[in-house]
Amino acid sequence: MPYQYPFLDLNTLHAPYKERFKQILDHHLDDSSFINAPISADFLHAFSHYCQSDYGIGVNSGLDALTLMLRAYQILGALPKGAGVLVPSFTFIATILAILHNDLIPQFVDVGVDYLLDPKLVESAITPQSKAILVVHLYGQSANMRALQAVAQKHQLLLLEDAAQAHGALFEGQKVGSLGHASAFSFYPSKNLGALGDGGCVLSSDPQVIEMVRILGNDGAPRRDHALYAGFNSRLDSLQASFLHAKLPHLDCDNAKRRAVAQLYLEGITNPHIVLPPIRNFDEHVFHLFVIRTHARDRLQKYLAKHSIETSIHYPIPCHLQPLLSTYSHIDLPNTQRFSQEILSLPISPTQSLEATRFIIEVINGACLK
Repeated sequence: MPYQYPFLDLNTLHAPYKERFKQILDHHLDDSSFINAPISADFLHAFSHYCQSDYGIGVNSGLDALTLMLRAYQILGALPKGAGVLVPSFTFIATILAILHNDLIPQFVDVGVDYLLDPKLVESAITPQSKAILVVHLYGQSANMRALQAVAQKHQLLLLEDAAQAHGALFEGQKVGSLGHASAFSFYPSKNLGALGDGGCVLSSDPQVIEMVRILGNDGAPRRDHALYAGFNSRLDSLQASFLHAKLPHLDCDNAKRRAVAQLYLEGITNPHIVLPPIRNFDEHVFHLFVIRTHARDRLQKYLAKHSIETSIHYPIPCHLQPLLSTYSHIDLPNTQRFSQEILSLPISPTQSLEATRFIIEVINGACLK
């Protein structure tokens, strides 16, 4: 039986765009402009400008964005194979897969109470092998980029951003995606700026990096039939770029609606066994996810499901404890390991009604979690 209060309702989210999306599809069908049409460059220019970055290049997915960003720096000589990348384990596995795909070594660092990389722990984890910090702006909140920039500069490390969950987020007034040497975004449908399929992009103010990602995503060939590298077939197709271009002007408004839902949760959830998300600056957070914690997570999730409220967990198994990474299972990351047992993501979207949000709050407050 479908949930009355789904975790994410893409039908409702896309309803205002339905006629525009049909027009876009008709246009692409009429002129067969499916790959590398001018709209792709138009969208990437607009999104780069929105993120206060100079250049952008589209790729096939968020994982490809991370993988090709790292590979570009590898080819340019900044990330030799076997180099260490300081990274949280408290993230989606794609962050780590990109490191592995490039024969780099994840150097796992614990997160703070805000679920984001702890700059002090990052600095203490640096070894002679370390060449980069890959920071994840998790759940829609920027990490402490001022402190991480200082660490990176002091130790001459690349500072790279995984911004897959942070479209439009800010740190001290500056957009996420423009705070490091380069950044990777995902346009997966559930993102704050989501396509109608997979997609991603890399942003940077270094044109060499963007050009290398372009070449790598074009089969390793700077021009047709002239392959220089063992590349990939990874482009943001023009249809998805068109859909994203139509949605981009509404991103700030949608993020404000997410903040309105979050504000209701923050003010309304009073169950003493619930830990609300720590927030550095409410107005700079874009609440891709609203994540609470409780020692009775599984019990609460079942209780909410009985009331037709769908929830999710981001993420139940830390990356360093995944079977793929069993050689790292001895590492002790106390916050990461504890949080993964307690976190629960509540429904949140720009289209979530006041009534639905109040009902969810009422059910949570009525849950017996002793």
